[in-house]
Amino acid sequence: MDVAKYASSGNTTPYQMSLLDFKRSWNLLHTKVFDKESCVSHEFKEIGKQIALKCGGLPLAITVIAGVLSKIGKSLGEWQSVAENISSVVSTDVDVQCMQVLALSYHHLPQHLKPCFLYFAIFPEDEVIFVDKLMELWVVEGFLKAEETKSVEQVAEKCLNDLIDRSLISIHNLSFDEKLESCQMHDVTRELCLREARNVNFVNVIREENDQNPYSQSMCFSPKSRGRISIQLINMPDRVIEEKLSRYPNTVVSSIICFRMLWSMPKLLCFKLLRVLDLALVKCGAFPNGIIDLIHLRYLALSLSPGVERYIAYVICKLLYLNLPHSKGYQQREKKYPLILPSEILTMMQLRYLLLDWNYFRFHEPTEKRLVLRNLRCLSGWNPWYCTKFVFRLFPNLKKLQICGVKEDYCSCTDPYDFRDLDQLEELEFHLYYSFLPVCPFFLKSTPSDYLRFTERERPSLTLPTVYYFQPLVLPPVDAFPQNLKKLSFSMTFLRWKDMSIVGQLPKLEALKLEYRACIGEEWEVVEEGFPRLKFLCLEDLNLEYWRASCDHFPCLDRLFLEECRFLDSIPRDFADITTLALIDIRRCAESVGSSAKHIQQNIEENYAGSIEVHIRDPVKRGDDLKMPYRPN
Repeated sequence: MDVAKYASSGNTTPYQMSLLDFKRSWNLLHTKVFDKESCVSHEFKEIGKQIALKCGGLPLAITVIAGVLSKIGKSLGEWQSVAENISSVVSTDVDVQCMQVLALSYHHLPQHLKPCFLYFAIFPEDEVIFVDKLMELWVVEGFLKAEETKSVEQVAEKCLNDLIDRSLISIHNLSFDEKLESCQMHDVTRELCLREARNVNFVNVIREENDQNPYSQSMCFSPKSRGRISIQLINMPDRVIEEKLSRYPNTVVSSIICFRMLWSMPKLLCFKLLRVLDLALVKCGAFPNGIIDLIHLRYLALSLSPGVERYIAYVICKLLYLNLPHSKGYQQREKKYPLILPSEILTMMQLRYLLLDWNYFRFHEPTEKRLVLRNLRCLSGWNPWYCTKFVFRLFPNLKKLQICGVKEDYCSCTDPYDFRDLDQLEELEFHLYYSFLPVCPFFLKSTPSDYLRFTERERPSLTLPTVYYFQPLVLPPVDAFPQNLKKLSFSMTFLRWKDMSIVGQLPKLEALKLEYRACIGEEWEVVEEGFPRLKFLCLEDLNLEYWRASCDHFPCLDRLFLEECRFLDSIPRDFADITTLALIDIRRCAESVGSSAKHIQQNIEENYAGSIEVHIRDPVKRGDDLKMPYRPN
């Protein structure tokens, strides 16, 4: 990509290479294997199509497999064997063409990119890798450092894009505003990654004994080992895990990451030099006291049962990354009990990422007298109760903020949402949790400290009905919002559509997402000022029926996503005059919405000689209205 940009001198846009779809994959395989044959039997075609599909769209893998098929002749049994063992066929011989070419890609990587690439060996096969977590692990492992003109986050993003441009990593999913959310590694590229990681003892993978891949088998540490353990067991007794872990010296392990559910932590905490400890999938019925002795720890992901979170005060002072979800999960919007956190969290001077569930502070509220956390970049799950001007002064360099709480938290907030001091904030989200605590007059008058009385033995009965009524979120005036805000999301906030007039005035807003009861009301009539800079708009699971807007309200709109807006009648016809519009993506909406999108597409192509993509999936027919969920007033 860099060469193409240099050669084009900025006059043209380089072509972005992508994996082949199934049709092109099969055409390539057919050409390589059957090109000289006039007639091919149905059986060989069917197996050939299976093989083409399993090559994952990588032309190099298809070419290599085609060479193998050409040599083994016409034996259905041997072809079926190839279809069942694509990865092993490609990687059996290190001199095979595919591995030779991919090895060139790896060996020509700059030195700072090689450990970033090898780090993918810690992830299980076909694992979807979330970009935020990956880049934070790179930072904590010490692979990357900030530069004069770039933050460490920008350096990490550049490294990931470099690996993608070299086709070593593939994009799995983009957010609605085109930001990279998750990535994956192609099976063939993963073979190379595992082989190179094994050669330098980069990571030690603990898997089932029946794993046939020689490069993903468990390996013992050498004196040059990097000291990383990736636990990928599925159903394995504790004694077997302990036996496997006993092979590793306690003094050399620096990272342990679990990718499979474990019910205990046998011998996981005996490694005293741990810097990375990811136990998000381990059920912690009691606080793991061994964490207190891990003085080198910089990254901790821990699932907690109610009542044990108070002990994190012993370890949080030195973390760069802290992730504290509940271990007893319910649906995304439903929470049973809050995390009760020590106020010492606000002494974590090096903290960069803090990801929480529904929470309260145990002793007292954070105040302006607390230490300023200048390194904090991402704060997720922050309670509305603590969204005050004084608190926000503690986070001057915050980039991402997610505000979450139950309805009592939002309703009892006395000094709401003065974001003026968060002048670095670019992404902001408001979200409401359901609570299974009974809603009664006591709770409606309660404060966060009232929740703290409920310990493991003093929990209220859950026999009373849960009430889901919620007062609309009150938005602050436009001058109280962060003035550099680029992305804003609402979920379960019950805003009135007229509140969007405040959002439209944000000077740099480029992306807006409204999902699941973010706004209530059947009609959205956009005010005259509209959204002058908005590029990305996502409406999901709303009760909206009539949308009144013109092209002047969204002059810069590039991408429009509509998902499960099953009562919406159509997209405003005037959107056909938005010359910047490049994509309309529709899922689970009425057929009339898809028809209006097609009409907009036709008008743009005819009147402006432009091109626009329209994707329509799972349209809902009017006859299916009875199958739709009840729409409240």
